[in-house]
Amino acid sequence: EEAIRYDQRIEDTTGEASDHLNLGRAYVEMPAIRDLDAGEAAYRRSLTLRDPNDALGRSRCLHGIGMVHHKRFSESRRRGEPADMMLVHAQAAERHYLEALALCPRTALTDRGLLHAQTATLFVEVGDLENAREHSDKAIQCFGQTDDRYSAGMVRTDIAVMYALAAGREGAPARRRDLLERARAYAQAALRDFQHYQGRVAADEAKAQGLVERIEGDLAKLG
Repeated sequence: EEAIRYDQRIEDTTGEASDHLNLGRAYVEMPAIRDLDAGEAAYRRSLTLRDPNDALGRSRCLHGIGMVHHKRFSESRRRGEPADMMLVHAQAAERHYLEALALCPRTALTDRGLLHAQTATLFVEVGDLENAREHSDKAIQCFGQTDDRYSAGMVRTDIAVMYALAAGREGAPARRRDLLERARAYAQAALRDFQHYQGRVAADEAKAQGLVERIEGDLAKLG
């Protein structure tokens, strides 16, 4: 907030836009001062200050606004609010994520990877498996191009859990097996990603190993 006051005094619009973005992140991500309305206001202020040609900066603002709506959706669902209210938040989050992706330069691989991963998480939460898988695979591709195997492993873990949970809700044995086999493939790939770090992410490696074993156990029960 102090930086923003200085930005305004010296008419540094670019700096002010950047500081509003960081302020939005603080309001959204820091539990001690969490305020989703204030976070959204900061992201929107940052967006209005951006140069029309600043595609990456505008994309990051839209990503932030999408995250605000995503968190509102998650909180609404946790409180058991009416489905139409939850749908409003989910649709707003999806719209902003997709707008951010459309603006995000193809060369900004880290940003695109994070956006695809966040969009995939939203689709997991609303139960849209195919869109979740599609965005997860795109996130994995982006992280692969930057050699960020840790982030790729985290995305693969999430999609493996999604398929495993979906299998648990499936009554038809053939469909259940298919979902579990997909889950195993992603879980095994996640395990390889974490093993790449040779013990430096041991906790994540252990979780992935446990996930693989649980999935294989469920497959064994099917005969």
